[in-house]
Amino acid sequence: MRLVLGTKNPGKLRELFELAKDLPNLKLELAPPEFNPIENGSTFAENALIKAKEAARLSSCLSLGEDSGIAVDALGGRPGILSARYCDGSDHDRLTKLVSKNDRYFRR
Repeated sequence: MRLVLGTKNPGKLRELFELAKDLPNLKLELAPPEFNPIENGSTFAENALIKAKEAARLSSCLSLGEDSGIAVDALGGRPGILSARYCDGSDHDRLTKLVSKNDRYFRR
């Protein structure tokens, strides 16, 4: 069975390969190059559904969407669904900004 992952992130594909390693008949692949959905959901689940639907539309295959980020309870759940856009750069850059900008919450 072919399953298209609603992302262009090869790291997410590797994670899914690891989870599905005991399913030899499952062929996993990234969304097509033209995949660029508008993630305008208000939750991780809504954004994952948007990605799954767009990947299915473009590939005409069964698709799986994902959305992730960091939600800090002490910060009211921020940055939440905006984690990837919290600042330019890597995940490490975003985490550094989060900690430095909200330093008072992380001091002991």
